[in-house]
Amino acid sequence: MRKEIAVGLVMGAFLMGITSMAQATFVVYHDSASFLANAGTTTVYDFESDTAGYIRSPSYGGNPGYLRDFGDFTIDATSTGIYLAEVREQSGNHDVYMNSYDNNAALKVIFDADITAFGFTYKAEGNQDWDHSTFSYNGMTYDLGTPGDSGFFGLIEDNGTLAAGTPFSFGQQSRNWSGLSFDNITYSSNSPSPVPEPATMLLFGTGLVGLVAWKQLENR
Repeated sequence: MRKEIAVGLVMGAFLMGITSMAQATFVVYHDSASFLANAGTTTVYDFESDTAGYIRSPSYGGNPGYLRDFGDFTIDATSTGIYLAEVREQSGNHDVYMNSYDNNAALKVIFDADITAFGFTYKAEGNQDWDHSTFSYNGMTYDLGTPGDSGFFGLIEDNGTLAAGTPFSFGQQSRNWSGLSFDNITYSSNSPSPVPEPATMLLFGTGLVGLVAWKQLENR
C-alpha cells in the first residue's frame, strides 16, 4: 500500500512539473530595447524593398483582397470588413496600412515557420476619439491606443514557440472607418534560454525527492 501511495505522489508531482515546464508563457514588451535584449538574434523586415501597392484595393464589401508573400511571412488581407490594405509609401518610408469598416476585420501576418519573438512599430490612424487599434494573437487581444498613439509592441514566447500558421492580427474597435499602420516587423527563430519558474523548480524537485523515496521503499 505504501508503495502504491508513493508511486502516485511521485508520478503526480513529476507530471505536474512537466506540464508546468511545457506551458506557454507570453511576455509582452512595449519597449523595443527590452524586447531586443530578450529576443535573441532577430531579423527586421522594414518593407523598404517592397513595391508600394494594394493588398486589398478600396472596396466597401465587394473586394475579397488577397495574400501577399514577404518571404518568411505572408500578409492576408482577405478578411471581411477591410476597406483597404496596402504597402504604403509615405514621406519616403514604406509601411503597411489598413483601413476598416467592421470591428471584426483583421489584417493577418502569418509566418511559414515557428518563431519565438514577434514585434513591430505602429501608429493608430483612426479619425475619431473612440477608435481603438488592436493587436491579437492566439486568443489574446491588446489595445494599441487611440488616433495619434504610436509606439512599439512585442511578444516573446519564453517557453516554446509562436506557432507557424497562427496569425498575428491587426484590427480596430471603433464605430466606423478607422486606420492603423505598422512597420519594422521584428522576429526571431532561435529559442531564448528561459529561467525556470520557482513553481516549476519546486514541482520538479518534489518529483526527484519522491523518486528517491520510492526507491528506498522498494529496497526494504
